[in-house]
Amino acid sequence: MTHALEIDRVSLGYPQGGAVKTVLHDFDLAVRSGELVSLLGASGAGKSSLLRVLAGLKQALSGQVRLFGEPFSRPHLRVGLVFQSAALLPWLNVRDNVAFGFHAVIEATDAVQGVVAGLSDIGKQGGREGGGAGFALFSHWF
Repeated sequence: MTHALEIDRVSLGYPQGGAVKTVLHDFDLAVRSGELVSLLGASGAGKSSLLRVLAGLKQALSGQVRLFGEPFSRPHLRVGLVFQSAALLPWLNVRDNVAFGFHAVIEATDAVQGVVAGLSDIGKQGGREGGGAGFALFSHWF
């Protein structure tokens, strides 16, 4: 039986003092369609890092993640992530944050043109302020 989500021997870590500190080692999980799963653990245990891997925003040190049997390591149309705080990807401006999800399904130029048109509708022009703009556009377009 293919699971909706499979995490196979995923290890996560981050640089610390010239070395890599491992926070998860050979983590396995299989989730059936419709199943609800919670991640619990102490601060720094790797919960948020694992969610970033599952969203395709971070690479694991090792292991594999599969969605309906297909391996993936980049953002996927069937995977969404809600951050702990209302935040954008801080290294991107508003326009690029909104276009981020579109890159998987349409050409980048079409995505940017659509985003610019949508941002114009709500009075934004691609600055870093106004984090709610992306949510308004998504609810309007979908």
